[in-house]
Amino acid sequence: METVTPESISDVMKWTQELESDRPFLGETLWIQFFAYRAFMGRIAFLIIDKKRQRKVSDDWRSDNGLRQILSWVLPSKEVTSLLDGKEVLGDVNRAINALEGQMLREISMITSGKRSSLESFENAKSLKDAIASINPGSTTSQQ
Repeated sequence: METVTPESISDVMKWTQELESDRPFLGETLWIQFFAYRAFMGRIAFLIIDKKRQRKVSDDWRSDNGLRQILSWVLPSKEVTSLLDGKEVLGDVNRAINALEGQMLREISMITSGKRSSLESFENAKSLKDAIASINPGSTTSQQ
């Protein structure tokens, strides 16, 4: 905690901004997950600096509405509740970080395996079928 400073946070955020050029290749889901991860880590660092300045390191990170909101952007509500209702302050922040990282790793796996592309193609085909059915209600896919 002693090495966390506004400058160190700024340096890390600048480094992650370099990833902006890769955004088109990552997909929206992974980008949102990464954005939330970066926001969570930045907010935690800010709280550490703020609490050091106030000499109030005993405050619980789970009471911060910003962190609650960030987690709720990308994690299922049950998981967010579990993280925020835990008993171990430091253990729960590590669990939150692991949950965010795990989610990104699952998405990366989906992308690299081709499963994400297949699912999106299936959803596009389904939407196209539904659109055709709404134009011609009596039609079926076998007639087309």
